[in-house]
Amino acid sequence: MRFRWKTMPAGLLMLLTFPSLANAQKKDAPDLSKDPTLYVVGYAHLDTEWRWEYPQVIDEYLRKTMEDNFKLIDKYPHYIFNFSGANRYRLMKEYFPEDFARMKKYVDQGRWFPAGSSMEEGDVNAPNAEAIIRQVLYGNDWFRTEFGKASAEYMLPDCFGFPASLPTILAHSGVKGFSTQKLVWGSSADAGGKESLEKTPEGTPFNVGVWVGPDGESVLAGVNPGSYGGHITTDLSAPLPEVAPDPKIAEDEKKIKEMEAQGEALQKEHKPIDPKLIEEYEKLRAEHRDLVRQREDQSFDRHQGDWAARVQLNGKVTGVSTDYHYFGTGDIGGAPSEESVKALEAIVTKGSVSFRKTDRFGDDRVTEPETPAVKVGEGPVHVVSATADQMFLDITPEQAAKLPRYTGEMELTNHSAASLTSEAYQKRWIRRQELLADAAEKSSIAAEWLGARPYPLQRLNGAWTLAMGAHFHDLAAGTATPRSYEFAWNDDVIALNQFAGVLSNAVQGIASSMDTRTKGVPVVVFNQLNIAREDVVEAKVNFEGAMPQGVRVTAADGTEVPSQIVNGKVLFVASLPSVGYAVYDVQPIETKTEASASLKVSDKELENSYYTVKLNDDGDVASIFDKTANKELLASPAKLAISYDNPKQWPAWNMDWDQEQAAPKEYVSGPAKIRVVENGPVRVAIEVTRDTAGSHFVQTVSLSAGDGGKRVEFSNVIDWKTKESNLKASFPLTASNEMATYNWDIGTVQRPTAKPKKFEVPSHQWIDLTDESGKFGATVLTDSKNGSDKPTDNTLRLTLIVTPGTAGGYEDQATQDFGHHEFTYGIAGHSLDWRTAQTDWQGQRLNSPLYAFETAKHEGSLGKTFSLLKVDNPRIRVLAVKKAEHSDEVVVRLVELDGKPQDKVTVSFAAPITSAREMNGQEQPVGPATVEQGALVTSFGGYQPRTFALKLTPSTTAGDSVKSATVALKYDLATATTDGSKSAGGFDGKGNSLPAEMLPTEIKFNDVKFELGAAKTGSANAVVAKGQEIKLPSGQYNRVYVLAAAADGDQQGVFEAGGAKTELKIQDWGGFVGQWDDRQWSKADYKNDNYGEMTGLKPGFIKRADLAWYCSHHHDAAGKNVDYSYSYLFAYEIDLPEGAKTLKLPNNKNIRIMAVSVAQEGPKVMAARPLYDVLPVGTK
Repeated sequence: MRFRWKTMPAGLLMLLTFPSLANAQKKDAPDLSKDPTLYVVGYAHLDTEWRWEYPQVIDEYLRKTMEDNFKLIDKYPHYIFNFSGANRYRLMKEYFPEDFARMKKYVDQGRWFPAGSSMEEGDVNAPNAEAIIRQVLYGNDWFRTEFGKASAEYMLPDCFGFPASLPTILAHSGVKGFSTQKLVWGSSADAGGKESLEKTPEGTPFNVGVWVGPDGESVLAGVNPGSYGGHITTDLSAPLPEVAPDPKIAEDEKKIKEMEAQGEALQKEHKPIDPKLIEEYEKLRAEHRDLVRQREDQSFDRHQGDWAARVQLNGKVTGVSTDYHYFGTGDIGGAPSEESVKALEAIVTKGSVSFRKTDRFGDDRVTEPETPAVKVGEGPVHVVSATADQMFLDITPEQAAKLPRYTGEMELTNHSAASLTSEAYQKRWIRRQELLADAAEKSSIAAEWLGARPYPLQRLNGAWTLAMGAHFHDLAAGTATPRSYEFAWNDDVIALNQFAGVLSNAVQGIASSMDTRTKGVPVVVFNQLNIAREDVVEAKVNFEGAMPQGVRVTAADGTEVPSQIVNGKVLFVASLPSVGYAVYDVQPIETKTEASASLKVSDKELENSYYTVKLNDDGDVASIFDKTANKELLASPAKLAISYDNPKQWPAWNMDWDQEQAAPKEYVSGPAKIRVVENGPVRVAIEVTRDTAGSHFVQTVSLSAGDGGKRVEFSNVIDWKTKESNLKASFPLTASNEMATYNWDIGTVQRPTAKPKKFEVPSHQWIDLTDESGKFGATVLTDSKNGSDKPTDNTLRLTLIVTPGTAGGYEDQATQDFGHHEFTYGIAGHSLDWRTAQTDWQGQRLNSPLYAFETAKHEGSLGKTFSLLKVDNPRIRVLAVKKAEHSDEVVVRLVELDGKPQDKVTVSFAAPITSAREMNGQEQPVGPATVEQGALVTSFGGYQPRTFALKLTPSTTAGDSVKSATVALKYDLATATTDGSKSAGGFDGKGNSLPAEMLPTEIKFNDVKFELGAAKTGSANAVVAKGQEIKLPSGQYNRVYVLAAAADGDQQGVFEAGGAKTELKIQDWGGFVGQWDDRQWSKADYKNDNYGEMTGLKPGFIKRADLAWYCSHHHDAAGKNVDYSYSYLFAYEIDLPEGAKTLKLPNNKNIRIMAVSVAQEGPKVMAARPLYDVLPVGTK
């Protein structure tokens, strides 16, 4: 990281850095080089879930935030309230529509500002770069749609650290400013302190400055704004009065001088000095030093709240006289104290006010009496009651050029550490959502281009909304209550369900245009990465009859590829084009596949063309020999280490340096049960089972054939119940270097071996340690483990699980992450460095296994392989391919990987590009782009992201689209009520109902149209399944779709069409559709945050029916919203035999049929391996 003061010509660089600042600047903006100005930002911090959960947040905190601020806005003409998170506004609109309408008027008047530019105040360590870009894209798009305005800043007051990539992400997204107050919690940034020019706290680079990203782009930043719970208790326009000198310091100085004079006199007379006098002198000097130091500390601390003095000092140092000041409340929303608002009103209007100091909780907890009214606002500093982005817009490019600049990360030394790993399944599902969303969007673009499926923008955006809600900083960081995660996990599973459904439907559309004629079972394989790759496919294939002894698998060109059967799954090596699809022929054979000469395995050794791996008697990998580099990678065995973890404060957040550096308290050890579990031409694997410290560990070490064999994989299944501990995977390497390289999706960070200020650090997908010689090294790969440390120059340790002691309180965190864990990490050796070997792509390949879908045999004009997109330079990675939010263009986002300029990069699609333009992450126009011979041609700076909007030539291949027709139903049950309407029956017969105001009249699911009955109190809109027959429309249809849900739990039902019976499990209309292993408690006093003792563990589960509609609440019998208690409707697909004229419903009165449609569509595809987790473990 780098921090420097930079005075430069005001022109070119800053215009490049902030290209639209001049245009965005307000007409009445002050000249900050001449007019000292303090921007005061009124704000209420709301933790959407932390030590409370969504129901309380909705019913109390959001309501109070609106009501309290409405009163202040009406009473104080200059008060501006800033509130962030479109997700919270979304809930306001859903639950309080009248208050939301009133708030919109205040937004129109400029009195209430939708701040932050994001869907949520999300964590920025766990989500990937694309997910943070989506926060800005969807957040500001929501604000513009609802309010006609958005913010130009990114507000994260309370997040637990900020990556070096963030300024590049924000600048690319069209954001101008960033603010946080969290650096004073112990920033690891090498900046600030008492000697700093602006007198900023240690770890705080500046008050207001320029934060520079890895590509050189930057944002303005206010990173010392004071607490978001701060109050206004002084005249902000004037410096605080001088503090009277401490008479004790003067008295001691006088005594010291007298004693020194006395000593000098004795020396002149050559008389000895009394030792007691010397002792008294030294004691007095020490006392004086302590008093001076204490005085300096007090002065330094006092300066942080001396806002006018800060503005003046900033101006003296930089020539830009401004600062950024939060005031308000937290963490449960609400409004700033009225005393603060009243004081600001007086300051802004140069009136009079009586001050009294209050604590952070507001005016109901007064700590000091009111002072006599004084005239305020006439000091040398102009005070502005500001929107959160006003200062950033008012700073001109010329002024920005004079501000201090900081390049690097601003993580928190302790407070980031454990939060990188806590609540492992939340982080796992965040990563799975990112990967599934990417695959779904790319495939949906291909399906729409082929004319097979329309792009499901609304469905994808709905899933992204839930995913981003779960990025909220206490949820993603793993620091919320156990009950909070019940709600978050359910949202996660809904999002996974939606992304997976979109992916499967899009692949079905694509596959319908491919030639799937095979001798055996056709399997369509999909590679979501923008590199051609050879990797292992795992597929559960449905053969006629019993599982065969072996298989023969052939590629699209007829070449036989290595294959084997393991535990009922077919494994084969597949070669795929960039963002491409290929048909493989899986034929059953009666003989077992023989092992390959290039793959070998015994009880304690594995070998392929690239590595020889040896295990010791303890089950640890003791040697990894890299044949290509001719180097041993390990200096000693790679072990799973269990270390004592009980930080002094904030257990789920913090790690302490002394505990992190101490030797592990034990290693996962024997007796080890070691056995060969895979031995074939595709993959060899050894499984090691051990029990240590009350936890159960199963680790499988594997090597594969082909290019996938360039990495060694460690698959882990752990049942964890070890207290006061963290688990780390330790790699003691032969490569040694003080500096290691950590991936951040956009850019990389080099960090030194652990030091007290920076020891546990974040990264994504991979970490590289190249030997100091530059001749060889190793890249450690990981799927969803973001935290790690480097205790020595040659050791990398991935942090896998954290269950801390609770010396710092929060007793429920003493058992966090008890449960079943599955994850994979790996290692890839290399000659020279990671850039030359491109081992970074191994990290992406580990994260993105090849997708496999079983389908039917048919002709197809696309042939047996299809590639949507190709980039001619492997040092460019595609971050996203999606449809534009407000046009029919295709959006492609790419980033440079090496930190080096890349010229004349060509991006081509399956069809010629007819037009292209550049845009930013918010999909706002940036400028023209170059198209040559139907391809996009562009260049990249080092680590630069770029986004383009493209139009493609229409496909000449006619995709197999869906044709549907609705079925008339005779409704006999009113399942919905309007807000406030009582119901005796409702959906479940107990008065609980669907919210009529949220139900649409039409639902599009996988391009099948459902028509719903009128939703209102007392109006029948569902059919109770009683075995009745429903007449189907005439025409050529091969499937019937049923929109349904059940009451009183999941229900079995047999549907019959054309003599064919289909038994389905109709899922319950409410409750949770998914949970991870959920701790049970002796108390349930959630309102008072009292869980008591953990009494057991309820196994996780995931229900897999396709969600066609969902809403975060339902109505009770009184018509009241039951907050964050979901309503669901599911879509069920039934094959329709030729000539079928009726659909017979089940005879189960707990099943409600909301709509039925028939459809004609192409052959089905079925995911040949689960697209997301299957729970409980072992469920088929």
